[in-house]
Amino acid sequence: MKKNQDTHQMRSDQPILLRLELLNEWCSEEDIEVLMKYAQTTERGTIVRDVIIPSDMHLHHLHYAIQRLFGWQNSHLRSFELDEKDNLRLTGNRVREWSELAGILYRGVPIDEHDKFWDDEDYTGGNFKIWLKKKYTGPYAYGGYTEAYDVAREGINMLLKNCPTVEVRESFYDFYERTKNLPQSKKGSVKTLRKAPMMDLTLKELTDSISFDSDLFELMEKLEVRQVLGTTGSSFAAYKDLVSGEGHLHSDMLPNPVTSKLVYKYDFGDNWVVEVTRYSDHDTLLQQGVVDQEWMDEAVGIVAEKYKPVCVHKVGGYVMDDVGGMRGYADFLRVVYLHGDKEEKEALKEWATSMGWSNKKVALKNML
Repeated sequence: MKKNQDTHQMRSDQPILLRLELLNEWCSEEDIEVLMKYAQTTERGTIVRDVIIPSDMHLHHLHYAIQRLFGWQNSHLRSFELDEKDNLRLTGNRVREWSELAGILYRGVPIDEHDKFWDDEDYTGGNFKIWLKKKYTGPYAYGGYTEAYDVAREGINMLLKNCPTVEVRESFYDFYERTKNLPQSKKGSVKTLRKAPMMDLTLKELTDSISFDSDLFELMEKLEVRQVLGTTGSSFAAYKDLVSGEGHLHSDMLPNPVTSKLVYKYDFGDNWVVEVTRYSDHDTLLQQGVVDQEWMDEAVGIVAEKYKPVCVHKVGGYVMDDVGGMRGYADFLRVVYLHGDKEEKEALKEWATSMGWSNKKVALKNML
């Protein structure tokens, strides 16, 4: 472990190149054609941003950069999570292992849900883009208190104290399958399967039985991107590394990254999903021919001099809040560019602009 930490320390001051891809999981082929033609997306109908970030940027500050890069207004809930396979690898889908990682990797069950938005309270109007820029420009510091290890553990201890034993219920899916052919009067209610100590449950059993305000796999935003996200082929930390790692209670340092893909979710109604991956080095984009050496060198210099991220390459334009996700965005484009009458188009454009949308081309230097 010491060798890994020394290697990490030697490279800790180098800026990191990320790929952010806004997905379109629910779009039809026709939707994708519209997105490609009128939003200049990839052939899969996704929107991409390649961004160089300062080496010590936290997930918290990356959130604000993502908001700016895709055109959102920071007006809905969000979360950073691991890919499902990484959550399973780290916890085995067991409550006991998950609970031990609260305050180290996961937020757990915060005793104050509002604390997550500690950094939003100073927005009192004015130029929203300037306000966002201050949030993703360093130096970086995390000011929330519920992600401190002792406080996060307090949330877990309160949960166990209030619910030491759980009535394990069947899932709503199982309930539906069991009763779908029955008349409404005979459906009854969700079954209680058994009673068991909470710490002996699987995470699925827990969430089928108890409702939580947030996803149990939500990551702590105080973690630095480099600490959580590695490149494909990296050596990733296992559960035992995290719970027994050197100094994690005091330094917030993970022994190794835990994933090669972060999942950023925004507006759980519209269900925007951005996959965040990390390039092994800056040469990848040069070899692909999408960035030239002069611009890459200039961008790295801006990151170092101005202590802020720089978008070095993009595919696709901006989206906006409250449009209904990527399918709703495709419908919006249909009206604006294809089927709407003049009055309808102008009214929709005016609304979209108020929600953060722009169809103007923006130079890479001005993306952030």
